[in-house]
Amino acid sequence: EIPYQVQKSKLIEKIADLLNERKLPLLDDVRDESTEDVRVVLVPRSRNVEAEMLMESLFRNTDLENRFSLN
Repeated sequence: EIPYQVQKSKLIEKIADLLNERKLPLLDDVRDESTEDVRVVLVPRSRNVEAEMLMESLFRNTDLENRFSLN
């Protein structure tokens, strides 16, 4: 699920930009296959990519993980 107040299109753009800059070496492609539900497909570079490492790099470099304060 995409975090609160994060636009799907900007998130996909950010991931695509990181791919072009070669800052996500574990990822090969990103696709938006959304209809009613939000569905973003991430294609790993090989079958041996550890999902935890891929998600950690995505959390670090994109808005997939956000923190904001609540009163």
